[in-house]
This record gives sequence, structure tokens and C-alpha cells, in this order.
Amino acid sequence: MITSTLYLCALLVSLMGLGYLALTDPKRRRIAHVPKQSPVVRIASLGWSVVALPGAVLLLLGEVSAFVCWLGVITVAGWLLVVAAFRH
Repeated sequence: MITSTLYLCALLVSLMGLGYLALTDPKRRRIAHVPKQSPVVRIASLGWSVVALPGAVLLLLGEVSAFVCWLGVITVAGWLLVVAAFRH
């Protein structure tokens, strides 16, 4: 029970980081023809830290099975995010 809870929490935090990176990516915004209403501050290192930190926490807690599940799902989620963005 604790493993699945830790896994879901780590997944949600990482997905928020991926969403932040996708929404603030200047190339993605330019291709999508998003108008420049206000300058978007993008701190890529913060986004990548939010994506990767839950995996490190899972490993430090010894939750290897949760880490493997998290790693697989976050990889597929990142891939789906890229595919969904370039569908026209």
C-alpha cells in the first residue's frame, strides 16, 4: 500500500514538472503559434529537478519497484507529450 502511494505521489510531481517544461518551451510555443502576451520565465534546471527528484527519493527510500514503475511511466508520459504536441 505504501509503495503504490509513494509511486503515485512521485508520478504526480514528475508529471507537473514535465507539464511545466512543455508549457514554457520556447520552440514548442513558437511552433504552436502561441502569441507572446507576456514573457514566460523558464528555469529549465528547476523543471528537470522537479521531474527527476521523485525518482531519487524513491531510490533513497529503498522503493525499487516503485522506482521502476515510475521510470517507465514517466518515460512514456514524456513521449506521449511530444507526440500529442506535434499532432495537427
